[in-house]
Amino acid sequence: CSRDWSSDVCSSDLDLNAAIGDAIKFNLNAQAVTLREDFEYKLHALATLRAGMDWRWQPYTISLKLPFTPNTGEPGTGSGNVTSSVAVAQSGYFYWPGLWLDSVLKPMPGLEIVPGARLDFYRGYTDGESGVQRFDQTVSPRLSAKYQLSPQWTLLSAAGWTSQLPEPQQRLEEHTSEL
Repeated sequence: CSRDWSSDVCSSDLDLNAAIGDAIKFNLNAQAVTLREDFEYKLHALATLRAGMDWRWQPYTISLKLPFTPNTGEPGTGSGNVTSSVAVAQSGYFYWPGLWLDSVLKPMPGLEIVPGARLDFYRGYTDGESGVQRFDQTVSPRLSAKYQLSPQWTLLSAAGWTSQLPEPQQRLEEHTSEL
């Protein structure tokens, strides 16, 4: 039996600012920290068990300021000039832990079959007025097979389900349809 363990950690920052004078402003600040752990255990010459964990933490702050012109008949109208502005700000975080497990089977020379599954948890909490906690989880089974026909040619086939966290605008559509 043999064992192998590996770890990776990385981080990234995003700071995006745009403005047109003082009337229009957009700010987005997000940091991300990602951790990946991989474990491999050789059960037999023909079978290896692999498992791992992925974890991503991403706090963010976003703000937007736009000019606002009241409708005709409302106070401050008459000249059509901008009389005020609308500002929106939100901060919060998202985190995505995931676990995976597969088995590498080698029943004959040149053939490798890999059944496996991945479990992802998509979580995010918004600190804004709503204070809504969001939670989704998915299980993604998969199967791949690889056969080496010759040193230059390998036949590969794979099938499975995959998922990803909805984009922010997809979540917005989901929640505004309830209004």
